[in-house]
Amino acid sequence: MSAESTTVFRVFRVLWFPMSLNAVALGALALVLFYGGTWVSASLLANRELADEASHAFVPAAVSFLKHGDWPGFPVGRRADGTSDHEDLVSEAASAEAKAEAQVEKSRTATLFPGFEPALDQRAARETDATKRRQVMDGLIHGLGRYRVVFSVQVVLFLFLLATFGVAICRIVALRIARDEYCTLGSALSYAWKVKTTGLLLVPAVAFPAIGIGVLITLAGLFGQIPWVGWLFMAMGFPLLIILALLVVLILTGGFLSLGLAPAAIAVERRGTYDSLGKAFNYIFARPLPLILHLTVVVTFVGLLDILLLEHRLMERVLSACLTPVFDWKDFSRIAAGDTAGQSGFAWFCAWLYKLSLHGYRILVYGAVISYVFGAFTSLFLIMRQDVDGIDPADVAKDGPAS
Repeated sequence: MSAESTTVFRVFRVLWFPMSLNAVALGALALVLFYGGTWVSASLLANRELADEASHAFVPAAVSFLKHGDWPGFPVGRRADGTSDHEDLVSEAASAEAKAEAQVEKSRTATLFPGFEPALDQRAARETDATKRRQVMDGLIHGLGRYRVVFSVQVVLFLFLLATFGVAICRIVALRIARDEYCTLGSALSYAWKVKTTGLLLVPAVAFPAIGIGVLITLAGLFGQIPWVGWLFMAMGFPLLIILALLVVLILTGGFLSLGLAPAAIAVERRGTYDSLGKAFNYIFARPLPLILHLTVVVTFVGLLDILLLEHRLMERVLSACLTPVFDWKDFSRIAAGDTAGQSGFAWFCAWLYKLSLHGYRILVYGAVISYVFGAFTSLFLIMRQDVDGIDPADVAKDGPAS
């Protein structure tokens, strides 16, 4: 057996695809649109002070939702007396269950919005009047509670960008890999826009069967609560319910993993929603080991990029050290770091210019990471399609009328 046919070689070969500046630009533009949509929705629906943090809270909020099943965001307006203060949830009159639930929600909220409490204290400290201070606190608390609505907007926006910009990035990478063709931004976005409905229906196509099976299990549970007869039939049919519950798990797991492979299938083959999902599910369960190794490699590499270039701000630290190698002039260091707080006049203007440049750099890095992830999934799809279905990687759908 040649080295090229081994599983490990194929897993690492998915990383050997040409990087495209157009794909990076689309990834950066998608990020800008997501941040912009989040900022607008947070400003209109919640509180402007939370708009910036809401953008960064989406990923941990989504992870929290997947882990706990709770829609993220601190709830408001659930008290019996109709008040909005979240402290009423843990008052002496509240039940032990309500107190425990409130503490859990407060802990999750603090994780999503680490700057909320400091912002609350700072805004309240500026007000000398007790009534105005209370109004400020209630306003921020209400805004934080409405993040549940903002998170809904973020989810819809994410799915829309996945169905358009995600497919466009996959299209660019697929043409480069399959036929070494250059795909312009306009051509990729035009292709993605024509098939946007296919991408938008991916989540409903996964959710409806899972919900339908869940309803069947619920109906069986209701029948099983009938004394004697229901207990007997439930005991006899319980193995079937176990199979149905396992099927729900497999559907949801496959659907989550298909968020990477299904856009690639749409970009490569231009089929319907269930055809694309069927291909993705087939490859996921037909070749689980390559998929797991592939995800491990991609996540590790993306994590290293995040640590080196974003979390520890190595570029900013190198730039700061080189700009002030001899004289550490604090005012210039703050300006070069884009710190506009306390600045005025021309210094404030220059600090904003530096800040915009730094934000532009970070957006491009994130855009490169996004394009890399979609590119890796596209490469994996082409490899699995050839391995499982025997289809030539050069067989990529033309940008013609939808089939």
